[in-house]
Amino acid sequence: MTSLPIQYIQTACLSYVQGSYPDLTPTILYLDTYNASNLYTSLKPYTVYIRGINFSANGITSVIFGPYKNIPITFFSSNSISFIIPLNAKSGEYNLQVINTNTYGSLFSNTIIFTIE
Repeated sequence: MTSLPIQYIQTACLSYVQGSYPDLTPTILYLDTYNASNLYTSLKPYTVYIRGINFSANGITSVIFGPYKNIPITFFSSNSISFIIPLNAKSGEYNLQVINTNTYGSLFSNTIIFTIE
């Protein structure tokens, strides 16, 4: 009768220690334009394209445009999104910020000044 080979299995767990979680804070690198002119004469929605890092899909990422909060975005990639300026926005300077919201809280990007002329 032949005997089965004996296999020794190591039961010690491997441990992995990561110093910290990856940074998921969105960052605005640049906009396609920093001002909107002729916004009121065209009566069409004005789209602003934002380039940066750590943008997310599935309703996690939104835009703050001055007093307007939770503006939905169009997601192209984790580096590119866009949003439409609210039609009732008046001329002036607006703080533009991207926000990632998840179950643990909100992460805010740097602030960029956008001007409506």
